[in-house]
Amino acid sequence: MTETTSRQLSGSNVPMSDNKTGMVLFIILVICGMGLIEAVNSARLINEHKVVRVFPHDYVSKGVWSFFAFIRPLDVDSTDFSPTLTAIHRALNGDNNLYADFKLKGISFIYPPTAVIELGALGYLIRGDDFSAAFKAWDIVSRICILLTICVAAFILPGIINNRRQWILTVLIFCAFFPLRWSAMCVNTQSLITLLLAMMILFYTLGFDFVAGVIFGLAAGLKPNLAPLLVFSLVRRRWRFAGAAVLTALILISASVVFLGVKPWEEYFGRLLPVLASGYGYWPNHSLNGLVHRWLGHPTSITVGPESMAVDLITRIGAVIFLVLSVWPRPVLAYQKKTGIGKGWDLFRAMDISIALIFVMLMSPVVWDHYYAWCVVLFAIFFAAGLEIKFSLWNSILAGLSYILLGTYVLSVKSASSGLPSIVNSTHFFGALLLSVLVWHAQVRLWRGKQVISI
Repeated sequence: MTETTSRQLSGSNVPMSDNKTGMVLFIILVICGMGLIEAVNSARLINEHKVVRVFPHDYVSKGVWSFFAFIRPLDVDSTDFSPTLTAIHRALNGDNNLYADFKLKGISFIYPPTAVIELGALGYLIRGDDFSAAFKAWDIVSRICILLTICVAAFILPGIINNRRQWILTVLIFCAFFPLRWSAMCVNTQSLITLLLAMMILFYTLGFDFVAGVIFGLAAGLKPNLAPLLVFSLVRRRWRFAGAAVLTALILISASVVFLGVKPWEEYFGRLLPVLASGYGYWPNHSLNGLVHRWLGHPTSITVGPESMAVDLITRIGAVIFLVLSVWPRPVLAYQKKTGIGKGWDLFRAMDISIALIFVMLMSPVVWDHYYAWCVVLFAIFFAAGLEIKFSLWNSILAGLSYILLGTYVLSVKSASSGLPSIVNSTHFFGALLLSVLVWHAQVRLWRGKQVISI
């Protein structure tokens, strides 16, 4: 291999200033876009006619006050996490009726019995009917999970974080990603799932398929709708990843049957899943299912949506399309394991599994806004690709638009609660689609450039 070819392979032929200019443009767009959205949110809230106002909810949107996620006092209660702790408490007291409080409206325990096994240690912090110690402990864990997710994203930015000032700026941009902050505010299981997905991508990227598979098995034990990613691993012939994930899942399921019996599984598959498959029209449900519910004018409160042939059909068709896209052949290099890209890690693998993960998530009828928190890692991967290829101005503009759609909170437009205008209430859904297209396009461009070198 010639000296010129070696330089090209390492990405040193790319004008670094151009890509760093693109990163600066991206940051400017994100800051301006987030500021504009929050200003509009606040203006709308203040202009609402209310006799009694509650701070901060009636003055600024949760996009602003969720910035206190990392410095607020520890929670002693949590609407989101309370049903999970209740289920754990019951299990430790010999009551396997985990779903006794399940209801169509409001928050219930909807995780599989394996979640009780994974989170069961929290039950030992419960004293009688006092859950406060367990809430505080999980609040700490939740914040640590979010901070570690940001660290994973920062690690996947070789060449961009090369001095303290840039490192601080990048971390601040990641901390401003709304799904991450809101996940920490909610104090629920999603913070742990987000970290597990980030770690799975990292270890898969580094070539540790077995470890990545174990981590994925743990994540799927909490969120079974992630299971279709196994199809991706089988199509890609990542046998260690698939085997480790299945083994981990079998261990968790076996443990749940031993400690809880079969009844919780019968309830979960027989009663919960058929109901939850209807999805929600609730504003934070940024899935295709949620979009269609709102398009048809279905209730936007936190209640399971009504039975609808149109919603069911479109959700199923969408799930098939997203599954096909998740396993669709994407470009790789025959010599990638020998050379590595970036700092010794496989950028092609990172993009491949991340794109698949987005589409697997979109298959689900329920995708709350904070489920997208792990996408901050994919933005880091996207800009790592920018160190290898020359991004155009449009790459930075579209990446900024995707970040604004995914990383900000847009106060729901209640006047657009049905028909075509209702799509304005599905910003995260479209932001995720745009991000997947951008990363896929970057992967193709990177492959084409390397293919020329390899011939």
